[in-house]
Amino acid sequence: MEKAAEVDLILRATDGDKAAAARLIEEHQRSLYAFMLRLSGSPETAEDIVQDAFVRALANLHRFDPRFR
Repeated sequence: MEKAAEVDLILRATDGDKAAAARLIEEHQRSLYAFMLRLSGSPETAEDIVQDAFVRALANLHRFDPRFR
């Protein structure tokens, strides 16, 4: 995903657009899960970590700084 499109989704999600938040999750879920699965070796642990990461990310979108990816 291009940075401009990602920033747009983040800003829309920050404003309460649930579809934008869902799109952000869809865009990053597989790669994050695969990474966590390689690190943990456990599908259950990887799922838990990914879920926690997205909960934290969505809760802190208001702190997003578009200067950084």
